[in-house]
Parts: sequence; C-alpha cells; structure tokens
Amino acid sequence: MITGSGYRFSLQFGADTESKIRIGELLEKLGNKKSALIVPALIEYLEKHPELETESLRIKIEEKSQLRREQLEDMIRTIVLEQLQSRSPLPVAENPAEKPDSLQQDIAAMLDNLDFFQ
Repeated sequence: MITGSGYRFSLQFGADTESKIRIGELLEKLGNKKSALIVPALIEYLEKHPELETESLRIKIEEKSQLRREQLEDMIRTIVLEQLQSRSPLPVAENPAEKPDSLQQDIAAMLDNLDFFQ
C-alpha cells in the first residue's frame, strides 16, 4: 500500500518448513530494519527475472519440497508398519530392518508404484 511517506506492507507466512522458519527468524531479528534487506534482495531477484515486471504477467511461484525422496519413503515405510502393527494380531518389530524379507519387498514394491503418481 502506498502511503504519504512511502510504501507499507504486511507479510505473513507459515512456519511449516525449515526455510520459512529460517527466514522468519531472520526477519524477526531485523525488527524495523526489514526493508534494508528486502529491497536489495527483491531488486537482485528482479534483475534475474525481468519478466516479473510485465503488467500482464500472472505470477506463480512454486516452492520446492524440503523432503528428499529417501526421507519421504522412510516416512511412508514407518506409517505402513505402524498401521500393520495396529491391525495385526502378530507382533511387528519396531525396526523396519528386522521385518521379514517378504514384507520389506512388499513395501518396496508399493513405493516403486508411487512413481505412477508423479
């Protein structure tokens, strides 16, 4: 918003990724001096992306996932094993490496099939 003495904006974003937390902490430390960082950073960004200043441009900024594929697969394995443990009358070991080979193969096959959804 333009004011009599310049521009004034409010900014809010979640703390749901390490990147957002890192930036939030930095902006918090800057206090009332945020513009001293924001203006030069955005000028540098605009120099690399001049198409953003086109009036008819529709801006779409995509954020990359902070999870690596291996981390996501480990999370899926853990969830599957927890679900099996909660439904199975047989005890299921807590360490996935201790699972029978057939169960590990089934989980690996399921994870391989997730490529169809990309």
